[in-house]
Amino acid sequence: MYIDDEVNITKVIKYGLEQYGFAVDVFNHPKAALSSFQPGVYDLLLIDIRLPEINGLDLCNKLLRIDSNVKICFITAYDLKKEEVRNRVPDLQTECIIKKPVSFDNLVSKINGQLHRNN
Repeated sequence: MYIDDEVNITKVIKYGLEQYGFAVDVFNHPKAALSSFQPGVYDLLLIDIRLPEINGLDLCNKLLRIDSNVKICFITAYDLKKEEVRNRVPDLQTECIIKKPVSFDNLVSKINGQLHRNN
């Protein structure tokens, strides 16, 4: 699941990840993602930090209450420190922060790293 309010970016990321063999559901609004999210459906969530109405960190907390085992990577064009993530999302197992702009090779490498890590 990829959650980002920038429609053009989500189209490009979805297409690119699909070329690497990933199945990607895109949501451009955090409330739509939250209402559609079900435990056990997604291996990984890719969440933009700056979202309307619910920021990515708060959305992450809500999603982790639904499925505490889902793996998460944050994607952002802004500086985000691991300490801030730890403080705001204490139930997150590991901090995966991807800085925009990102190459697909780097994005896929980060995603695969999260998917293959042990909880």
